[in-house]
Amino acid sequence: MQIKALPFMIPSILLCFICMIVKTFVASQKVINVGFLFLGVIIGLLLIIVHELLHAIAFPKNATVYIGIMPRSLTAVALSSSPVKRNRFIFLSILPIILELIPLVIFCFSSNSLKELNGILLEWQ
Repeated sequence: MQIKALPFMIPSILLCFICMIVKTFVASQKVINVGFLFLGVIIGLLLIIVHELLHAIAFPKNATVYIGIMPRSLTAVALSSSPVKRNRFIFLSILPIILELIPLVIFCFSSNSLKELNGILLEWQ
């Protein structure tokens, strides 16, 4: 399942790198504190449940949705046997992107001197 998600992850990662490179170039200085990248990773891992809840809330009202972790692949999932239409499936698939866009926008517009916050936000995405 993670291999199938790879084509969707690559543009996200590229966008984050481009934003960091542009911000660093414009500032002409380092804009992140590398020590705070680990804190961003921890926050990102804790938000996995929120990510799956965002998938779950997009299912139809009468759908039973199961949220959990697949032990063999250590993959968080939101599953339902409820049929969904194509447009709803696309919506529920991309809804968690807001968990990436919000910190990315804050990163892009935050002060260059907030290196700790920038480090957290960059890795949180």
